[in-house]
Amino acid sequence: MKVNFITYVLQSRLDNNFYVGYTTNLKKRLDEHNSGRVKSTTTRRPFEVVYFEVCYNQNDALHREKYLKSSYGKRYIKNRLKHYLTGEKHMEPPQNLIFVNKIKFSLKEMRESNYWIRIITEINKRDDELNFLLKESNELKKILGAISTKATK
Repeated sequence: MKVNFITYVLQSRLDNNFYVGYTTNLKKRLDEHNSGRVKSTTTRRPFEVVYFEVCYNQNDALHREKYLKSSYGKRYIKNRLKHYLTGEKHMEPPQNLIFVNKIKFSLKEMRESNYWIRIITEINKRDDELNFLLKESNELKKILGAISTKATK
C-alpha cells in the first residue's frame, strides 16, 4: 500500500494563528497537537484542521510545508480560506445569471448542430427528414437567440 503524505494547516482556537506541518496520518497528528504531545503547539491548544493537501511523496509534502510557511504561502492560505476565516457564506451566482449562461451554451450547441445538419442536408438534398430537421434547427436557433438577447438586457 502506497503511503501518502499530508501537508496540513491547523488553526488554534486560542489565538486563531496557524500551524503548518506534514504527516502520514492527519487524525493521529491532530490528536498529538491537541493532547499537548507537540512541544511547539502545546500552549496554543486546541486546534482544528482548516486546510490540507495530499502529496504522493515526502519531498513534495516538505516542499509544500515550506511554501505554506513562507509569506506567499500564508497569503495563499488566507485567500483560499477567506470565506471560512471571515464567516462569510460563499455567494452563489444569481439565478438569472445561471439561466443566461445555460441559454448561451444551448445557443452555441444549437449553432454547431445546425452547421452539421446543413452539411448533411447539402449531401442528401432530397431527404425530406433532413430538410424538416434543418427547418426545426433553424427555428430553435432563432428562439434561443431571441431568449439570449432578451435575457442579457
